[in-house]
Amino acid sequence: MSFKIEQINDEKCQLGESPFWDEKSQTLYFVDIFGKSVQRYSPRTKDYVRAVVGEKNVSFIIPVEGQDNTFVIGYGNEVAKLVWDGVSDKIDSLETIAELKNTSERSHRFNDGKADPNGQLWAGVFIPKVGGGFTPNAGSLYALTSNNTLKTLTTDMTLSNGLAWNESINKFYFIDSAAGEIYQFDYKDNEISNREVIFKFSHFNIKGDPDGMTIDTNGNLWIASIGDSKIIQIDPKKPNTLLQTIEMPVKQVTCVVFGGPNYEDLYVTTASISVRNAPAPEGGWTYKITGLGVKGLPPKRVKL
Repeated sequence: MSFKIEQINDEKCQLGESPFWDEKSQTLYFVDIFGKSVQRYSPRTKDYVRAVVGEKNVSFIIPVEGQDNTFVIGYGNEVAKLVWDGVSDKIDSLETIAELKNTSERSHRFNDGKADPNGQLWAGVFIPKVGGGFTPNAGSLYALTSNNTLKTLTTDMTLSNGLAWNESINKFYFIDSAAGEIYQFDYKDNEISNREVIFKFSHFNIKGDPDGMTIDTNGNLWIASIGDSKIIQIDPKKPNTLLQTIEMPVKQVTCVVFGGPNYEDLYVTTASISVRNAPAPEGGWTYKITGLGVKGLPPKRVKL
């Protein structure tokens, strides 16, 4: 297989994450978590726009179904509605939808989030440790209900991360970065059950941590490995089956999504920060990989 890796922008993110391909506008949205900002890139015009949201970290951005220029974002310990035209470097408005209350013992932070096949927002949370790192087994996965409350779907995660669904076989996939594991659940009617480990990074001596992921039309998962310059493709139907590894030109690879007119391009976000004290002298740019010979699926918008 012959593929091409192309850097698509010159602007660095501290922690680029959560890419979303918008089919309607044929543009890529993503966030800079520590930069507290949302980004938009147009492959057609090469225009790149960044808008700072506020004082809290921004962990994901997902367009809202039926509402132009409106998005759901992870904003610190909040799920918030953002209005932004994607052209200005200023947002129009920000409104809290739901919030997890912080205490002196627990400081919730949303991490990766996506809309499930029915358009319901699912988003993971972790609890930072004082002095750095993450509180073991304190993270959870939540769903935003129709009355804007947060329902717990699963617990006992340390660093909740990538999400993907395979509707054809009713499976949901989820990552705990700190454990280095990818999980499979049975998925039905916005509920999950029967959690099992389907892939362990340690089984293949992969030095990084699993981060964001996406799924292709064959049901295979593409996973960013932060800390060791890799994207891996796995077959979740066969536990611990590694199909291929792509070496990226930067260390901190954070998330992936398929986009382009036919969903044949893989967009990749990266970070310029250090992870686990590993130096990251180069990184933070966004990339496009072409010629992979596979196609992705259109991501779902959030229904509010």
